Amino acid sequence: MKGENISMTKSSTLSFIVERKMILKPDEYRYLESRMDIIHRIYNTGVKHYRKVLKSFHSDILFINAFEKIQELYKIQKSTNKEDINTPESINKELKEQWNIVHNLAKQYKLTDYAVQDYLKATMHLFYKDSLHTHIVQKLGKDLYK
Repeated sequence: MKGENISMTKSSTLSFIVERKMILKPDEYRYLESRMDIIHRIYNTGVKHYRKVLKSFHSDILFINAFEKIQELYKIQKSTNKEDINTPESINKELKEQWNIVHNLAKQYKLTDYAVQDYLKATMHLFYKDSLHTHIVQKLGKDLYK
């Protein structure tokens, strides 16, 4: 048994990966290789698609205006925190409104976890029919969303 010490981002405790050698027959190996090839193709299709989506999202005038406003509000908030402990409620309210604009725009561009999963599922069903289980594609979508 071979273990590797890893620091995970969501947890401060140590985790380990256990690697085991798989003993496969030639036909099992080909089956596994074909599935892995399909997984790579679906994932890369998603990456290619969402790079284009993110590019258009970042060039959207609503996003640009909201993001600039958010940056300005954070600067104001930071400068008022140095002078006064309490941040004015209006700044917090405006920040929340601007972030809501960004989140709603992201939903319109289908930049949510579930939308990414749905896109990858649709890609799988369109090109690869029933070659992979839906849960595998959902995990791919979750990884792509991160």
